[in-house]
Amino acid sequence: IILFKDRNSKRTFSAEIIELSYFNTFKEAISSVGVKKVMPNVRSLNDSVKLLGYKKNVYKYLNQAQCFILTSLWEDPGFVLLEASYLNKPIISSNCPNGPLEILDNNKRGFLFQSNNKKDLISVFDDFKNCPKNILKKKLIKAKINSKEYTKFNHYLSIKKILEI
Repeated sequence: IILFKDRNSKRTFSAEIIELSYFNTFKEAISSVGVKKVMPNVRSLNDSVKLLGYKKNVYKYLNQAQCFILTSLWEDPGFVLLEASYLNKPIISSNCPNGPLEILDNNKRGFLFQSNNKKDLISVFDDFKNCPKNILKKKLIKAKINSKEYTKFNHYLSIKKILEI
């Protein structure tokens, strides 16, 4: 399972990507939010691509995913990447403003592709599929450690430290 998520205002990049025969070879690809907005009456694009639309609890789908792909043109600030990191899911993300570049630390904690560039996404996806397990594991560990920096408790400690000064 591949889980796509996007945040775009026009026809979504995810819709264009999952229509590519390249991703039709996978057992199942699921797209949330964005694609459903531009294609509200469509439940699937083919036998392997399901369009779920908004889900209050995306974790059950994310837990089953082989990887998480963020195709957004912008994020604010990219908490979905932290959630995927916390669940030990490899992340492939556009290098859109406000989050991915910083959260994925310029490819050290995941895989970045040029925003709105299908060829680059496919190239980076191939890099993910061919990534040696030991390197992928290091990326996952770094991403998980980083995700813990954004917990409520960590924020509490930071604020407490500021107020004590």
